[in-house]
Amino acid sequence: MRYWVSDFDGRFILATSDKEFARRIVAAVNAVEGIETETLEKLVVQFGEKLRAENAAMRATNARLLEALKTIQSYDEGNGCCPYGCDCPTIAKSAIAEAENQSPTNATT
Repeated sequence: MRYWVSDFDGRFILATSDKEFARRIVAAVNAVEGIETETLEKLVVQFGEKLRAENAAMRATNARLLEALKTIQSYDEGNGCCPYGCDCPTIAKSAIAEAENQSPTNATT
C-alpha cells in the first residue's frame, strides 16, 4: 500500500509504503504550520548543536564514572571483596561489564 502525503493546499510532499513514516511527516508538517522556513532551519541548527554538546558532556561523565568503577574494582583481594570485607569490587565489576556490554565473567580487570 502507498501513502501519499500532501500539504494543507493539497500539494504533493511524498509517497511511501511506510505508514509510520507518513504519519511522522504529517505530524511534523502540522506541528510547524505557520513557522517560517528560515526560523525552522535556525532552530534545527541550534537544537543540533545543543544535543551534540549535551552528548559530549554525558560521554565525558560516563568515562569518569567508568574509571571510578575500575578503581573500586581494583580493590578486589581475589575473593570479590575489598580489604574492608564489602563486595563493592564485585558490584563494580558487574557495572563495568554492563557499561561495556560484556558479561561479568568476560569483563576485563
